[in-house]
Amino acid sequence: MERYDDKQSTVLLPVTERTVSFEGAADISLPDYLGEIGRILWVRPTVQMPNGFLSAGMAEYAGRVTYRALYVGTDGKLYGTEAEEGYTFSLPCESAGLDRVSAMPTVDAVIARVLGPRKLSVRCRMRAEVVGYAEKSLAPKLPDVQGELCRLGGAAEGGRFSVLQGDTVELAEEIALEGNAPVQVVFAHAEAFLPDVVARVGEVRCRGEAVVTLLLAPEEGVPYALVRRLPFDASIADETVASGASARAFATVCDLRTVTTEGALTLALSLQPIAEMQENTPVAYLRDAFLPGASTACQSERTRIFRAGACDNQHFSVSGSAAAEACGLPCDAVILATIAEAEVREKRCDTRGSVIAGEICCHLLYKNGEELGAAQMSVPFSVRTEGDFETLSVWATVPSCRVTRRGEELLLDAELALALRAAHSSELTAVSSIEVGACAARQSFDVEVCYPARGETLWSVARRYAVSPEELALANGIVGEFDAMPEGVRYLLVPDCAT
Repeated sequence: MERYDDKQSTVLLPVTERTVSFEGAADISLPDYLGEIGRILWVRPTVQMPNGFLSAGMAEYAGRVTYRALYVGTDGKLYGTEAEEGYTFSLPCESAGLDRVSAMPTVDAVIARVLGPRKLSVRCRMRAEVVGYAEKSLAPKLPDVQGELCRLGGAAEGGRFSVLQGDTVELAEEIALEGNAPVQVVFAHAEAFLPDVVARVGEVRCRGEAVVTLLLAPEEGVPYALVRRLPFDASIADETVASGASARAFATVCDLRTVTTEGALTLALSLQPIAEMQENTPVAYLRDAFLPGASTACQSERTRIFRAGACDNQHFSVSGSAAAEACGLPCDAVILATIAEAEVREKRCDTRGSVIAGEICCHLLYKNGEELGAAQMSVPFSVRTEGDFETLSVWATVPSCRVTRRGEELLLDAELALALRAAHSSELTAVSSIEVGACAARQSFDVEVCYPARGETLWSVARRYAVSPEELALANGIVGEFDAMPEGVRYLLVPDCAT
């Protein structure tokens, strides 16, 4: 018989897995020191992770998104501007409520429209993959009876899951610039690259780099890109983290600042690291119970519980090519800068593991003669990871991307970073309620002989005769599990437990 410990009976139930679509918007008015809008080249949003508020019947989320726009002015020069706005989304909770939630927002599409010489309207279509769990105790309420209930326990593995938020990481670097000519930062983009994430007792340790792409426009001359990689080491402390847990982590840039002086540029940014930790731990549940000498009825309930799968950060190299003309790049154009993002379109399992497929979309800034313009190159990717899943959450970023030209062909080499969390589920049947009736009327005897039927166990015989399984085993000199019948046993001596 499994020893039953109701202190280990709390499990997580998979309550919801859905995609929530929502929109963000910003109206940007240009300051006087920027040129009037001639042509919009691109608008890139940076979405920060939301804060969640769980209440009865509803889960509400709110976060911030920064829109960074790059445009060519009516004077032919390159300019950049940005605006930060909030976004919200919500979803109804199931009847079980929500106790643990993972919400991953991503951008689907961005539409920018020029409303006037100095005004820009941005609409952003976004979606969030939301996975939610509810806590449940499998321990039934025990009846108030005289005597001790005999309890048959069961053991399984159930998953633990937590979302951990670390302290803000501040990074800075002083960059020497060539020459003393005035330079303006017209566009800045940063991605966090976390190849090393480890769960240890009491913390999740994250080591990585903030990869920053700066687009600089000298007062005289051609704009150019500058890429900097700022290393960081962050520890997200939480007493629930165990050494056997697995974890993934990601970080969003919540502030990116640049200051240019004569011959130098100061870069500073703030990162918000977030980790998700999960592991499987033993779960105890009640399979059956009865009170010796009394009639006992147990009601059982089948429950689907969460089980943790793989949870880690992985990175891959992706290469591809495309025709320059198909990407909208003129034949004599020179590529000045690249910014890329990844879109996951497929997640599936096969006999060799899991496959994650999608597309890397690279935005190219180019100069063709005296004209500045933007092109777009897309390259498919398909990567394979170990293990399978029932549900798989993926956070995909492209920390760095390089595009070169070879004749009429464009060649792309990129770093693809994936933060993965796989989940499974299993079902178990546990006693949910126990009713104990009056003591069974039975004739007293010194000993009775029982001939067990095929498939019967010590527990089932003890329950049939309303005697303690411990006393039944003792009377027959049996040592071992109650949920079995020792090999070779043809009959059992049932002790007198009449009341």
